[in-house]
Formats: sequence, C-alpha cells, structure tokens
Amino acid sequence: MRIVFMGTPKFAADIFQYLIEDKSVDVVGFQTAPDKIRGRGKKLVPSLVKELALKHNIPEIIPDDVDYICVAAYGKILDEDFVNKYKCLNVHGSLLPRWRGAAPVERAILEGDEYTGVSIMKMDAGMDTGAYCAQEKIKIDDKSTDELLSEMAKLGAKLLVDAMTKDVVYTEQDENLVTYAKKIEKHELDLDDLLLSSIRKIQASSKAHPSKCIIANKSVTILKAKKSDITIKPNQVLFIDKKLYLGFNDGAMQITTLKPDGKNTMEAKAFAAGIQNIRDGGLTWEKV
Repeated sequence: MRIVFMGTPKFAADIFQYLIEDKSVDVVGFQTAPDKIRGRGKKLVPSLVKELALKHNIPEIIPDDVDYICVAAYGKILDEDFVNKYKCLNVHGSLLPRWRGAAPVERAILEGDEYTGVSIMKMDAGMDTGAYCAQEKIKIDDKSTDELLSEMAKLGAKLLVDAMTKDVVYTEQDENLVTYAKKIEKHELDLDDLLLSSIRKIQASSKAHPSKCIIANKSVTILKAKKSDITIKPNQVLFIDKKLYLGFNDGAMQITTLKPDGKNTMEAKAFAAGIQNIRDGGLTWEKV
C-alpha cells in the first residue's frame, strides 16, 4: 500500500510516525507547510512533519502511482482537481459533522462537550464536508487539548490504516447537524470573570494559545487549575495552606501550575512564595 502523507503540526507528525512504523503501508512521499522563520536568529525552521520525513529519507514528492493520499492538519484546503485525481483520506479531530474547521478540539472543550473523537473522511473540495468511513469517541473529562490530540493521533492512525486495508462503508454527513470550529483568536483563551468558562479556557489552552491573566501585577500563563469550594471575593487572590486561589464572580479557582512571563513553568505555591504580602488576602488578579 503506497501512500503520501500531508500534514504540518505535532498532531500530524504523531500520525505520520505511526504510519512510518506500520508494516502494512509504504510511505513514499510527503507534503507539508513551508519552512517558517522562527526565533531571535530568524532561521528557517521546518515543520515537525518535515523533520520526521528527513529523518526517514522520505522525499517531498507526490508520485502518480500512489494508492492513497493521507491528510492530517495540513493547513490548507486541497483543490477539487487534486482530490478528484487521488484517493484522499483525512484524519479529523472531531465527531463529524460536529466541529468542522480549524480548532475542533478546543471548541469541544470550550462548549463543554462530554465527548470528542476522530473521524476518517473521504476528502472533497469543501472544508471537512466529505463522507466518513470510521469514527470513534474519546471522553474529554479534564484532559487538555494537547493530551486529547495525542490520544487522537494514535487512534486516528489506526483507523486510517483500517480504512485503507479493509472494506469500509462511507456515511454522508448530516448537514442539519453541522457546527463550525473557527480558529482560536489571540487572547481568546485568557481568563475572564466567570469560573467555568475560565477553567474550560485553561483546559483548551496550549503553547500556541495560552490562558493568561495578571496576578499581583505579574503576568502569568495558567497551565493547570480546578474549581474550589473556598469562599473568596471576585478578583481576590488568596494563598492558604500553600495553595493559591483566584476569585471569580461565581466561585473560586485553585491554581496548581503556572508560568510567569520570562520564567520557567512552576508550581503555584512556588510562585506565591515569591510575592510579598500574598498571605494577607489584600492582593488581586485581573484580566489581561
């Protein structure tokens, strides 16, 4: 089974790795987003998919004699002529037709969905509009976006190989059930005045889209937090029994892990220990 893989970020690279290791398929080429200028040195940096391809001597080509084009988070819509020429299968991180689009995992978390999942879809000229041949649920619980994507990649690679090597039946998407997962905007996942939405924002956040706030005049990214039953005023900061709490209009949040700007990730108690008068209860936090 000769395949070409198309993808760009870590989610795609994880799937790519599984396909490279699978003996039932032969990865003969790849495509990815162009190298990007990153860092202070302004060097061109390849995508994670390209790094993996170079490591395994996989060329950046699309031979005509391939059985399937496998796509995951490629970053752009393939044109109609291309998807008509090849058999193109896409690994999409949602239970289609729910959450078509750029940020399906984040939107599922923010909306409070109980489940997300993976769909294997036959690509057409639309955005995530094709019929799907496989779909499996993943319970969200308190998993972060990165944790869910890691789980999805492993499951998606398995379902993708099954779709290429076994007899499958395709199901057309019900257009009446479609929801759209628009991309996450800058600062969209910063903390707000409400406890539940802020906890979901933290859960949905990632390095690319952090959840930030200002605690005692210090800008921080909140990495891990949970609801608390402690009594606290809105916007108040409390540090009690080596635990750091923030007050919201509808409750309290305990911060467990955070990253101050310009510093390494640390436990909340280590951060709090470095703030003068934090035990007095007179300090506040605010939105960015």
